[in-house]
Amino acid sequence: MHSIRTFRRLALVVATTLLATAFSTGAARAATDPPSLRLLGTQTHAVVERPKNSAFQFDPGVYVTPVGGAFQLDLHGTGIGGRIQLSQVWSDGTTTFSRPIASSTLDGWQDLTDFFHVTVTNAAGKAVHRETRPFCPNNYNPQRLKPTSVSDPTYPEFCGVTLNPFLEGNRWGIDHGWAVSALAAGQFFERPGPIFGDGIQLRLPNGVYHVRVAVAGRYVGLFHMDPARSAVTVQFRVKNGSLRCPPLCPGDAATGSTGHGLAKLPPAPVTSPPDPQYLPDLVALPAFRMFAYHRGTKDFLGFGATEWVGGGSNLDVQGFRRHNANTMDAYQYFFRDGEVVGRARVGTLEFDTRPGHDHWHFEQFARYSLLDHTQSLIVRSHKQSFCIAPTDAIDLTLPGSVARPDVFGFFGNCGSSTSVWVHEQMPLGWGDTYLQNVAGQAFNITDLPNGTYYVSVQVNPTGLLFEQTTSNDTALRKVILSGTPGHRRICVPAINGVDQEGGC
Repeated sequence: MHSIRTFRRLALVVATTLLATAFSTGAARAATDPPSLRLLGTQTHAVVERPKNSAFQFDPGVYVTPVGGAFQLDLHGTGIGGRIQLSQVWSDGTTTFSRPIASSTLDGWQDLTDFFHVTVTNAAGKAVHRETRPFCPNNYNPQRLKPTSVSDPTYPEFCGVTLNPFLEGNRWGIDHGWAVSALAAGQFFERPGPIFGDGIQLRLPNGVYHVRVAVAGRYVGLFHMDPARSAVTVQFRVKNGSLRCPPLCPGDAATGSTGHGLAKLPPAPVTSPPDPQYLPDLVALPAFRMFAYHRGTKDFLGFGATEWVGGGSNLDVQGFRRHNANTMDAYQYFFRDGEVVGRARVGTLEFDTRPGHDHWHFEQFARYSLLDHTQSLIVRSHKQSFCIAPTDAIDLTLPGSVARPDVFGFFGNCGSSTSVWVHEQMPLGWGDTYLQNVAGQAFNITDLPNGTYYVSVQVNPTGLLFEQTTSNDTALRKVILSGTPGHRRICVPAINGVDQEGGC
C-alpha cells in the first residue's frame, strides 16, 4: 500500500502506545518537600479488535507524572553482591535534598517491585484478571506534556538493562512536565513476558470490561501521593475483527474521551522573529513513478511525491493533545545552534485510524492535485495529512545535514491512540516520500478525456509553516492521458532529460 514508505516504517509496528493527560503541580508544597507522583489517563473508553477468540494485548493508556518537580531516585552499590542503597533526590534550585528509601522496594537494579495492582472486571463486576506489575521510572519513550516543559528528557531510557553484573550506580527519574507509561514494555526486557508494546496480555470473550491500574498502598504513602490520583479505571470493549489497529483502537465514535483532561496550553508565539537563515526551506519535488491502472469499474493515476527540507535547520513539529479530543495542537519549533529560540502554532494533528496508519498526522504539510491543461484544479488526492519523517536522502552535502537520521525516523514519533504528545521531525537534507497507489489517494481519471494534465505537488499549502521561502513550495509534472476506459495509458515527458515515464 505504501511501498517504499511502508518498508522503512516497519519499526512503527514495535513503536509505542503512549501517554497521559493533565499536568499541574497540585497542592502547594514546601521547597524541602520531595516531589510526588500521580497517575494520568488518556481515555475513559476503548475498543479492542482481535481475530476471533484470540489473545490480545491491551494498553489502557495510563501514565505516571511527577508533582512538584522532577522525580529522581539514585541507586548506589555497596560493593559486588552488596545491598543497593536507594534515595530520592530533589532540589529547590539552590540546595539539593536527599532522603533514604528502603531497599526492600527494589528488584535489584531492575525496578520498584510490586508497584501497580492491575485488575480487570467483567460487566458483572467479577474479577477476570489480576496481576502485579513493577515500575521503572526511566522510559524509552517518555511523553512531553506541555510546550513549556524541558525540551528533551534528561534521564536514561531504561532502568537496569545491561549485560554487566558489576554495576556501581544508576539514576532513575521522570522530568517535571513529562510522563511515562505505567505499563511500559521496557520494564520487561530481562524477564518473561512481552517485549514490544505496552499494556497487558489478555484472553477474554467478547464483551465490556473495566481495567483498574492502581499504585500499591505502600508506594502511595512512601511517595506522598494523593490517593484520589493513584488509580485510573478504563472501560474497554472486546470484539472480533481484524488487526486493523493493534493493540488498541481509539474507541467508539461516542467515546473519544481522554479521561482526566489535559492542561490548557499556554500561548506559544514566536519568542522573537526567527532569522530566515535559521529556518528550514521546504521544497516540493516533481511527481514521479506515475502509472495508470484499472480497479473495479474505475481508472486511476498513481504517482509518487517527495517533499524535503533544505535551508538552515530541521523541520520540527510537536503536537499537544486537546482535552477530550483526538486532535492535537501543532507547534513548529525554531532552533539556533541547537537551542530553541522560538515556537509558533502552525496547525493541527489528527489521529488516523485507517489500516496501515494508526498514528498522528499533521494536516498542513502537503497537498496533491491533478490540474487540467490550463492548470485549473480537476481532482484532489484524499491524502492530505502526514506523519512527517525522513525516507529519502535528497542533499546530504548541506551544512548541518544528518547522515544517519535514525532518531528522526518512525520509532514512536508518530504516536499512538493514547499519545498525549508527538514529536515529528524532518532532518536537513532529507525528504518524505509517499507513493499514491491506492484509490482515494491516487487520482480518479475514469471520466477525464484524453489530453494534457499536470500533477501538482505542494508542500506547506496553507502557509502556516515558517520557512525561508515559499517560491519552491509547488512542483508541476506534465502527464498526457490516452487510451480507452479500462485501458488508459500515460506519457510523462522527461524534465531536462531526466525521468521520462510511460509510453512517450
